[in-house]
Amino acid sequence: MNQSLRQSIESAIASSSESDSIKRATIETLEPVQGGCINEAIFIQLTDGRRFFVKSNPSSRGSVFEREAEG
Repeated sequence: MNQSLRQSIESAIASSSESDSIKRATIETLEPVQGGCINEAIFIQLTDGRRFFVKSNPSSRGSVFEREAEG
């Protein structure tokens, strides 16, 4: 995984408008997930126990992931 993606994720956590607790959480585990060939997929676990699945594709255009989430 490239370092700039990790920095982007850490920045998003730090600037989250959620609550102060997520801002205090840091990345405990950050592991690439295998299986896809188009997007980079990452499993993230924060120090507060929250877990996330993140997909990234710097060359995607528009709101590809938003449309995917809508079904």
